[in-house]
Amino acid sequence: MPSYFTLNSNNGRINVRASLTAEIRDSYQGRIVAYDGGSPPRSATAIATINILRNLNSPVFSPSNYEETILETMQVGTSILRVTASDADRSVSTVHSNENHNVIYFLNFFLMKRL
Repeated sequence: MPSYFTLNSNNGRINVRASLTAEIRDSYQGRIVAYDGGSPPRSATAIATINILRNLNSPVFSPSNYEETILETMQVGTSILRVTASDADRSVSTVHSNENHNVIYFLNFFLMKRL
């Protein structure tokens, strides 16, 4: 199995070494050992767990189409319709926010030809 992470031995930073999209694992664990420069040298060990948040699903609208008819005299700022979409990507603990689970809406109107 290829190594997806590297450890900088000078500053202790763990960096992504290779793309994680080809792998299906949701977490990786590794043992880290730190040595001092004493004589005799002493060491300490820690376990690093890296959890991977995957974006596997597209948002889904419910319902898939919306239609509303309004008067041309409708007051500016009046709410006329609410759309709802959800994303099945799993949400994780409150410590980590999975942005793949959040849905953000954008509006892009186009003109329809009169029949």
